Order: sequence, then C-alpha cells, then structure tokens
Amino acid sequence: MGSFAVQSSPYIPHLATGIQEEAVLKALLKSRTMASKTPVGFVGLGNMGNPMAKNLVKHGYPVVVYDVFPEACKEFQDLGAQVTESPADVAERADRIITMLPSNPHAKEVYTGANGILKKVKKGSLLIDSSTIDPAVSKELAKAAENMGAVFMDAPVSGESRQIQVGDIEEYNGEDKILASQPKC
Repeated sequence: MGSFAVQSSPYIPHLATGIQEEAVLKALLKSRTMASKTPVGFVGLGNMGNPMAKNLVKHGYPVVVYDVFPEACKEFQDLGAQVTESPADVAERADRIITMLPSNPHAKEVYTGANGILKKVKKGSLLIDSSTIDPAVSKELAKAAENMGAVFMDAPVSGESRQIQVGDIEEYNGEDKILASQPKC
C-alpha cells in the first residue's frame, strides 16, 4: 500500500485549505460506506489525473469524470465511471471534485468558463485543485468558489505518474488551518 503525505505551503496562506493528512482523507473519502453512495468528481485525466482517478475507482469509489479529450474518458467508462460532457456536469453530479489541470488557462476555463464547475456547483461542495497553476490564480478561483458557497482547496501534488499509480505521492495545501473559511450552509 502506498503512502500519502500532506505538507503545508506558505504560498497561499489565506485559502480555505490547510487540511492535515487525516482530515483530507476524511473530507474526501469518509468511509467505505460513503464510497458506495457519494460520487467523487474528477476533471483532468492526463498524466497525473489518470492514475489518481483510477486509484479512486480501484478502491470502490463512484467516480464522475470529464476530460477535454473524450478518448481519455473511454477507459474510465469501461471501468464503470460516469463520463460527462463538461466540468459543469461533473459539479451537477458530485459535491466533492478534484481537478488536475496543466496550466492557468485550463484551470480558469474548467472552473469559470461557460461550462465550468462553478456554473452548477452545489453550495457546500468541496473543490480540490491539484493543478499546476500560479498562486494568484488559485486565490482568484478560491474567491469565485466562495462566492458560490463552495470550498476551494489548493492542493498540488508532487510526484510522477508511476508514483501516483501506487498511491505514493505528496500533497501540499495552502495552510495549516482546517477549512478555515468553510462556507456557512
């Protein structure tokens, strides 16, 4: 079984992030019982996102996926995941969503674009962004998510796709406080 580590990052100290390892696992994947009931959304099935989403499926979690390249979704459909037509459709079907995107423009489009997550996000949703983006963009997306009543967590990962396949990655987060600015529902 692989390891999972969470470390604090000084780059985005004000975001509603800062969840310790145990709290991250509880917030996202509460229990095996919850796994059978509550879908986890995943947007971005590239080199890093693909093995991360596969690990969720492998461990019995219902997964709702989207990728800009439909062929990336085919494999997940064959594994039993729900495939959607847009990030907004993912937000409509899941209230815990992970994004793994390659750049600032991709992240902005996935969250705030015409068919973005924030178009259909449910109040109280947990949005975990593991993308490779600038801190300023994370802050912008966190504010937009907060305005919609959702919690945005900046949680980039460190590792290679082969490490992710076995669950051996490090995940970083913006601060040490647990969901410091969680919206009031």
